[in-house]
Amino acid sequence: MSRLALFLLGPPRLERDGVPLRFDTRKILALVAYLAVSRLRNEGAGFTRESLVALLWPELEPSRARAILRRNLSLLRSALEGEGLAVDGQMVGIDPQADLWLDVAEFQRLVRAWEGHAHPREEVCPRCLEDLEAAAALYRGDFMAGYGLRDSAAYDDWQFFQAEELRRDLASALERLARGHSARGSQDSALLHARRWLSLDPLHEPAHRLLMELYARDGQRSAALRQYQECARILEVELGLGPSPETTALYEEIRTRPAAEPGPPPALVPETRDARPARHNLPAQPTPFVGRRGEMAEIQDLLNDPGCRLLTLLGPGGIGKTRLALQVAAELAEASPPGYRHGVFFVSLTPFETAEAVVSAVAEALGYSFHADAEGRTRAAPRAQLLDYVRQRQLLLVLDNFEHLLADGSDSLGFLTGLLAAAPGVKLLVTSRASLKVQGEHVYPLAGLRVPPELSARTAVADAEEALHGYSAVELFLQGARQVRPGFEMGDADLPHVAHICRLVEGMPLGLLLAAAWIEVLTPAEIAAEIQRSLDFLETGLRDVPERQRSIRAVFDHSWRLLDEREREVFAALSVFRRGFTREAAWEVCGAELRDLMSLVTKSLVIAPIPGRYELHELLRQYAAERLDQVAERGQAVRDAHSAHYCAELERWAVELRGAGQQQAMRELDLEIENGRAAWHWAVTRRHVAHLARAVDGIWLYHTWRLRHEEGEAAIGPAATSLEGMDSAEARRLRARLLILWSHFQVEMGRKRPALRAARQGTGLLRDLEQEGHDVRSELALAVIHRARLERYFDPNPLRAKRSYEEAVARYEEVGDRWGLARALAYLGWIAEHLGQYDKARRLCERSRAIRQQLGDRRGMADAMVSLGVICWVQGHLDEAEGLLRESLGIFRELDDWSRVAHAIKSLGEVLVRRGQFENGLALLESSSAIYDDLGQSYGVATLILFLAEARVHMGRYDEARDDALRGATITHENKHRWGEGFALLTNGMVALVRGHGSDALATLQAAADIFSEIKHPENRAWVLGPLGLAALRASNPALAQQSVLQALQTGVDLGAFMAVMYALPAAALLLAEEGAVERAVEVYACASRYGFVANSRWFHDVVERSLAAHVTRLPAETAAAARARGQSQDWKALAASLLPDF
Repeated sequence: MSRLALFLLGPPRLERDGVPLRFDTRKILALVAYLAVSRLRNEGAGFTRESLVALLWPELEPSRARAILRRNLSLLRSALEGEGLAVDGQMVGIDPQADLWLDVAEFQRLVRAWEGHAHPREEVCPRCLEDLEAAAALYRGDFMAGYGLRDSAAYDDWQFFQAEELRRDLASALERLARGHSARGSQDSALLHARRWLSLDPLHEPAHRLLMELYARDGQRSAALRQYQECARILEVELGLGPSPETTALYEEIRTRPAAEPGPPPALVPETRDARPARHNLPAQPTPFVGRRGEMAEIQDLLNDPGCRLLTLLGPGGIGKTRLALQVAAELAEASPPGYRHGVFFVSLTPFETAEAVVSAVAEALGYSFHADAEGRTRAAPRAQLLDYVRQRQLLLVLDNFEHLLADGSDSLGFLTGLLAAAPGVKLLVTSRASLKVQGEHVYPLAGLRVPPELSARTAVADAEEALHGYSAVELFLQGARQVRPGFEMGDADLPHVAHICRLVEGMPLGLLLAAAWIEVLTPAEIAAEIQRSLDFLETGLRDVPERQRSIRAVFDHSWRLLDEREREVFAALSVFRRGFTREAAWEVCGAELRDLMSLVTKSLVIAPIPGRYELHELLRQYAAERLDQVAERGQAVRDAHSAHYCAELERWAVELRGAGQQQAMRELDLEIENGRAAWHWAVTRRHVAHLARAVDGIWLYHTWRLRHEEGEAAIGPAATSLEGMDSAEARRLRARLLILWSHFQVEMGRKRPALRAARQGTGLLRDLEQEGHDVRSELALAVIHRARLERYFDPNPLRAKRSYEEAVARYEEVGDRWGLARALAYLGWIAEHLGQYDKARRLCERSRAIRQQLGDRRGMADAMVSLGVICWVQGHLDEAEGLLRESLGIFRELDDWSRVAHAIKSLGEVLVRRGQFENGLALLESSSAIYDDLGQSYGVATLILFLAEARVHMGRYDEARDDALRGATITHENKHRWGEGFALLTNGMVALVRGHGSDALATLQAAADIFSEIKHPENRAWVLGPLGLAALRASNPALAQQSVLQALQTGVDLGAFMAVMYALPAAALLLAEEGAVERAVEVYACASRYGFVANSRWFHDVVERSLAAHVTRLPAETAAAARARGQSQDWKALAASLLPDF
């Protein structure tokens, strides 16, 4: 009997003997789910047909609904081969004898397993933890997520109540896990589960309280207090209520708890951060692993040897290298404690031909994005960035199918040796058909599975059974045979022939599975005879085929002969796909129907690793490609169809990336980009202008968004070159666009000269076409906005770029390209903010956001909101800024765009610093830094370090601030980022000033002001002028002090720049006091102290307030009090304006 598995936690699927079943209507799977769960709930053995018709097709006429039910039951029974269902004329149900595994049943069993333990529910024993962890892992998503039936309200209601019950069970399990781990001192694990509990219902106060308790026990008091603030915020926003008295009492208790208060009692089972399961990206395997226990132990021993950092599994194609490497990696990933603290990652190298592509593939597997500087340029080469990212990490990388990268001209081996040299904590497990032959390589030759001895027909049955027992080759053959013939058992006569098959294919797993697939039409004796016949042919006809490859070639050849003409045509055509394909793509490219695919799956020629997606083993794909190319016209036609299909898909994805479908489009592109590249390169080879024109924006946007600039340049550049000399207007138009986009990627990689040259060529082509009367307005708009970026990046004066961006806005408006218009407006808003034109910047960004919102472009909309948030806090509108940034953060989290999440958190941290909430702001900045570090975006960390330094200055942590500023200065200087150099000097100057090094402070702050003048950033120059005035006062230069403070105040008033005035007012107060205007000085400082940035700053206290206090003692108390009252009643901008005549 077949084993059925029904997965309903998350998107539903039904498997039969490990193979997913697919149906052409959602109602079939909905029916199975209803019958299975109802059986679990003891709601009867079955249901009448009438009740099922009423449930699933309430809108249809009864006779038509019954006919549809009959058809669906027929399809279902056919897929299950008559098993699993109990159906008669009236009733439908699950067969009581069916071997059905249901994840919902297993989940609820695990959640309730504690009832069999000898302790109360509130206690959590180690067995409880094990069961609850398994239950939480099993819950992949809500019950039948995304699978509602819109035309059946009754079914949706049933599904809703099932989902609610299961969510409650999950919440209970997560709470018990959090408390159980906490009681054992495993605070990291406890926090992980508590956060997941809260994510189920962010309004659930008990979950907030538990998180507060856990943070406090872990010594993270600030995090505990922030959790309360987040609880209060979300309750106010969503319900208009405050936290309960119980939650507030816990907050007060934690807030007033002495910092040195001990944590929880000693752990019963001490755990550390290293005890968490290692991260991995290992693909799930559809069948159990067979044999090779000895090999696995030896490989793990080698990997545990500190002297072995590069281990190559060596063997011919089909020998099982990949499957063994994955199994070893899976066991290492699940080890506790993990040997690889930062994870175990699998990288398939099959589609890649160059070292640069390998670098990108490794980065993608690690979840690392190559970074650019604040202006978008990739300063360090991707290889250098990746090596820097892994330098301090402990990783195991599984690099699969390396052999084709050993050819002359590939620097992939150089990348590997560089990786090992740069990252002492990284180990490499490589699969290859040839040794890498590099220093330090350990080679593990892999042979076939253990095969039994040759048996004769006269061998006694009992002896034969004994002889076959324990041989993994036999076990794998039986596993494969049972996939096509469930319940297959070897008869007495089959035993020697199965042994012979195993020996003929030399225990090669791929050969065994292909041979086993023939069991549907041949007996074991016939299978053995066919393989022998093919081997004899290869022996005499293909003597150049290495002997070790002849057995698998014989299996391939016979598998081919067993296919009918239709199956051969489809199988050969499928070889054009890279890294898998969908059913729809197979139909469009090859004309393959679902039954064709399923036929090839049952013959083990195609695999279905995940629902809805198919793949060919690489060795089979190469064999199929040989067969395809035997008829040149057919191969060319299929590749033309593949190119046409994926170029059209790239066009569709480009449209969706600009609108509401961008998240799904990016998911699909991540899966399909190798097919997209193959289609693109074929179109380049064929000089197919129409296909390239459709695909170009998809290629550009994907590689830009994923920061894979070198791969983008490698795709666009040859395409532009291939069209050189083509005279048609469309070819020249496309070549111009390609040259501009090629220049775009050159800019991203910091290559100024080729970027400028390509841009000039592209623009020149467009001008020629325009003069000939062709409409190239859209292409010219792209050329102009790219010219503006070139000017912005390579010219410190932003005014030229401003004029070009204004021209781009006009051109995009003229052609009606709203996405391009929104992009140009955003860039122009950025320039306006830089120049201090805040009202204009706000209007531009608001307009950009409105367009993005109309288009459904949530990524662009959130980008605009971050820009608006920054503009708001610069103008002192801190509440509005915080709201915009929190909203943008939520969008970036939904889009799973962690680079932008980090940026939004950084901006939120800046807002809190401007509020004077320095500790909370610092915590957010550090959180952003941790994300940037995890992503490997060192530039993001570098600029953020400067804001960390400023926050620490105001907290009085001067040594740390100086160290941060020096680090930031070093990195920004290497990247030639003048703004960063200026901000680092500002912080260093402030530290020098508070340390009493007046002359050093004066020189440093003057250098900072000069940089901000050079790059025309008036607001940040005004920030510097306040501290510069204080340094000048210390240096006995009152004229310079007065001039600096006057300029700071004037700039702050003219621009409406909040921070310029915040830095200037305390300096103005001290200057007034030194000149004898003490009462006015008290009034000014009181106004500044209305704002947390000054009131809570240790730096202003140490540098200004102490000196000012000595002057205030000369005033009568009532005079000083009156001056303070006047100051506290005034607004910062009005007071700053009133001070200008005084200076």
